[in-house]
Amino acid sequence: MRWSCPHCGINLALSDEKLGSGWSFSRCYKCGGFALIRRSEVNLIKVDKAPAGENVLLPEATETPVLSQGATQNLEKLMNRPTVKPAVQRSTIANDAAHAQVAQGTGASGNANVVAHNLLNPADLPRPLPELPQRARHSKFLPVAIGVTGTLAVASGMYLFSQGQALWKKARATAIADSRASHSVRPASTTNAAPANDVVRAPTLISQAVDRSPAVISDQVHQNAMAPVRSPAIAVTGPEIIVTIKVPNSKLHTGPGLKYPVMGIADPGMQYAVVEWKNEWFKIAPKKAMDSKQAQGTQNLPWIRNDLVQLVSSNARP
Repeated sequence: MRWSCPHCGINLALSDEKLGSGWSFSRCYKCGGFALIRRSEVNLIKVDKAPAGENVLLPEATETPVLSQGATQNLEKLMNRPTVKPAVQRSTIANDAAHAQVAQGTGASGNANVVAHNLLNPADLPRPLPELPQRARHSKFLPVAIGVTGTLAVASGMYLFSQGQALWKKARATAIADSRASHSVRPASTTNAAPANDVVRAPTLISQAVDRSPAVISDQVHQNAMAPVRSPAIAVTGPEIIVTIKVPNSKLHTGPGLKYPVMGIADPGMQYAVVEWKNEWFKIAPKKAMDSKQAQGTQNLPWIRNDLVQLVSSNARP
């Protein structure tokens, strides 16, 4: 069986053995268009797509031309009515060209006369263009002044920055030299026994830190803006203060702060004498040792927070 594709018009062929008794779906090998074919008088129906699961036949190309009714009518029209036009005579073309040149010459001469008449009449001349306003002198020098000012500002800033760095390095070197000089001098030893009527006093590490030069302190503050305020330990010179431990298992530290290591646990049943105090911390010693004058120095005495003790009495020192 042979037919033409209803989509692209190409000739197709298929053996009669593959066709059944009813309609069958076929697909063009060139354009991919679908069609319904049957061995009967009406053997072709154009469809858009075959249903899913339907058996689609793939025909083969055939060399036999099959023309549609529209193609046959168009071929007959071309054979009966030629589309070639007859040639135009040369005399007609020459006459048309001459008439066109005469018309152009007449129009050009008329336009020339009108232009000459307009040039002789001053009222018909166009107005001259307005002159551009001249720039003021201050507007000319303003960009130059802004550039010079910006250059001077940048140069002065760089100079001041270099001078500040030099002054800071010099001050830091002086502070380091002063700190080394102060560390090279050792404090006098006060481990000897003190007289009976004098209070035992000894310089502490904190008092030594306070005696350092102001340059070192300023350098430390520059390195750390939130540096703590230094306050030296103050020895108790007035009446003797006796306290007891009010919180069980209170820890004794080697210095005035939680950062110092723990020496031990305070005895709640013992009375202590306050030797020194700093901020919220007391340096205490057992009252029996103070009464017997056994305390040779205050360097190794423990510290305790003042909220962990309670006042017992405040007596005059013997």
